[in-house]
Amino acid sequence: DGASFISQTKKDIDTLGQITSYTAAQLTTQYRTHTFSVLIIQDQACIIRWDSEGAVVTSSIHYNTEPHLADFFIITQSIS
Repeated sequence: DGASFISQTKKDIDTLGQITSYTAAQLTTQYRTHTFSVLIIQDQACIIRWDSEGAVVTSSIHYNTEPHLADFFIITQSIS
């Protein structure tokens, strides 16, 4: 539907500021062109791709009813 599942409350803005500062610290102290984060809020998740230009966020994933995200992490964890 394109609607954001992140509301504009102070707590949500603080959370976004915190993950942004963590990612900025990682990108400036390690030689990386990009990095990924998974933001989980209640029963939804989104994948965020960060680079020096900003961030791209996927549509929300209802991971309780769409288990492919969990399957992806289980598979990638087993091969790393």
